[in-house]
Amino acid sequence: MSKKSLVLAPSLACLICLGAGAIPADFRLDFLKSQVAFEPAADPDAARSLPPDPASLFDGPLEALERARWLRVEMTHRTQIQGKLIDKFIESKIRVVRGPKGLFRHESETQLGNRFSRTLAVSDGMVVAFSKQFADRPPDVSGQRLPKENASQCADLMKQHGFDSPQALFQMIRKGLKDGKAEAGRWGSIEVFRVAGAIDVAKVGGNAPGTHCHVYFRRDDSWPFRVEWFEKTSRTTRTLAIIELTGLAVDVPLTEEQCKETFTFPRDGAPTRLAAKQTPTQAQGRTQ
Repeated sequence: MSKKSLVLAPSLACLICLGAGAIPADFRLDFLKSQVAFEPAADPDAARSLPPDPASLFDGPLEALERARWLRVEMTHRTQIQGKLIDKFIESKIRVVRGPKGLFRHESETQLGNRFSRTLAVSDGMVVAFSKQFADRPPDVSGQRLPKENASQCADLMKQHGFDSPQALFQMIRKGLKDGKAEAGRWGSIEVFRVAGAIDVAKVGGNAPGTHCHVYFRRDDSWPFRVEWFEKTSRTTRTLAIIELTGLAVDVPLTEEQCKETFTFPRDGAPTRLAAKQTPTQAQGRTQ
């Protein structure tokens, strides 16, 4: 089986045990194929704006995420699990909303064939409640008080329950990147910088989904929006996972009404379907 992904929902193993059911052939064939290809920039001026160290492209977004009082982002993670007894395609949708004073909401929905699992973590700044649901089974609900004024302990608590943030993903790539190369170009209609390189697995503790990756940054604001993970050998290159980040809003406060809705744990404890849930009204475009 391929290496565990950093942002896969914690219920993945349970889903595999439950069985995925039939997966349509066209779904399998196109799951990790992109209809858009990277095109290197023809303009030499674009390359001149690249930093000498490709890994430094992560520094600006990481600093902004670290100091942000408010954060909203959605992630879609598509991956393939292969082994002697399994060959499955999995899609996870993740939504993160973070506010000041310990407010946060983290939702995920993972689908494996016709089976699904959902997770939810909600904090009102004092208590965090967790809910995990597999298929149509009743949700498993738990909760505990948050560590006071200790951001690292809060982050460790979330990781113990299987929840990670975009920061964790970018920090892991930044730490493990080796032989990195940055190029200017286009990905579809978007002008981008693309960082390509290997990942030093020893440095990231085996959390990387692959041995190599491509990370795409929008050239206009330097925010990463797509990560592609690969496994490379002397003969072949195989795509293992794709992560897309959308709906990014940094330091765009929620209204009082939106805060009540977002940071209140549901009465029945059941996580909601992300596809059916509406994102709170956001300011136009991406905000820094």
